[in-house]
Amino acid sequence: MLDLNLGWSFQWQRLDALRQQHPQSQVMAVVLRCPRPTCLTRLGQRYAADPAGNAPPSHFATDPRILEVVAFLERLHRPDAIELDADQTIDAVYADLTDHLRRRLRSERSASRAAHRPAGP
Repeated sequence: MLDLNLGWSFQWQRLDALRQQHPQSQVMAVVLRCPRPTCLTRLGQRYAADPAGNAPPSHFATDPRILEVVAFLERLHRPDAIELDADQTIDAVYADLTDHLRRRLRSERSASRAAHRPAGP
């Protein structure tokens, strides 16, 4: 399992190349969608809890590179990615993600069983 930041186009291109080079690999991209005010509030809470280890929220609202990433992600549409509403509790996001994983695993198992069934009479 890899936890990657895919906030730039070249990172998605590398992921696509990985899929082509290793088609047996299972890739599940997850995009967490959250309104900017909620993100900035959460960043502020992290900063308040550990100012030495986190940048202030103003950094995320003004840094040009971060604003480029935000703009890219706002335009991002990948039918191969799961989009989750991250404007909820961590437990709710986790539940949504595990539900997606379970459905995908069930679907893959069903497809695998169907592929290995002997042909009809």
